Amino acid sequence: MVRWTIGRKLAASFLVLTILMAFMGFLGITSLAFLNSSSNEILERQQPILTTISEIKTDLLTSRLKISQYLRTGNMAHLIAVRNEMRDVNNSILFVEGEADEETLEILNEIKNSFISYKNLIDSLLSFYEKNPDETEIIDMKKSNLNSLMENALLIKLDSLYDTKNENIRELGELNKEVYENSFMMTTFLSLILVVIGLLISFLVSRNITIPLKEMAELIPRMVRGEFKKIRIKSRDEIGDLAFGFNKMADDLKKSRKELEKYSEGLEKEVTERTKELEKSKKELEEKVDELERFSKLTVGRELKMVEMKKKIRELEKQSKTKST
Repeated sequence: MVRWTIGRKLAASFLVLTILMAFMGFLGITSLAFLNSSSNEILERQQPILTTISEIKTDLLTSRLKISQYLRTGNMAHLIAVRNEMRDVNNSILFVEGEADEETLEILNEIKNSFISYKNLIDSLLSFYEKNPDETEIIDMKKSNLNSLMENALLIKLDSLYDTKNENIRELGELNKEVYENSFMMTTFLSLILVVIGLLISFLVSRNITIPLKEMAELIPRMVRGEFKKIRIKSRDEIGDLAFGFNKMADDLKKSRKELEKYSEGLEKEVTERTKELEKSKKELEEKVDELERFSKLTVGRELKMVEMKKKIRELEKQSKTKST
């Protein structure tokens, strides 16, 4: 079984944080790549359509100019230019139709119908001009109808289609912005989670170190008072080794204290017995001293009596001698 030392715990914590940071970076890069591809897709799909719509308007205006020049000069080059412009407009409408969505398809169908009417009016005008070039009033009337159809149908509907596609681009831009904001919020949220996880890991590692040390600091004064309590060993790291050594020291001190108390009790008992013996000897000695004092008093009294008797004997001897003389 792997022994989780403090070094390994710190290394594992840093590894987890590194993985989370890498994941957050990957998520951010992925979001940016998605936004970039989304923006490119918007431009790639919509910009050619807008350009084509502008080209249709330009071709229609050019065709009107070429019709006027043809009717004024009768130059066939202008008529060929009109045919070419009509062909280009038709191809452009087909291109936009192929890229159109449901929202713009209705407007595009109206443009196609108006363009068919526009081409019919051109054909009618040109056919009438070829047969009746001097009928200027009727030619001008047909030309006015042609211009009216262009202004009131084709150009207005083309502007509407252009505005619709431009609005689509704006909406897609808003969507792109929303995706960016969501990505930013998610990245911020994950960053906060990463910070919380980092703080939690730091707290757990710190708690794993400080709690046993705090318990040791609290138990040392109690050990001085003779309370030997063990620390709960919850880890197998260096702090666990320290706690194990502390518990062993507490056991050794407890054992030594018991042995010391036992020795103290034996010594106290021995002192008590010796004290009793000394008191007994003292008592016996005091009795002998008293006896000696009594004996001494008797001896001194006898000696005094002997001295007095000797003194009386001498006095009697003196008196007897005096009487004999």
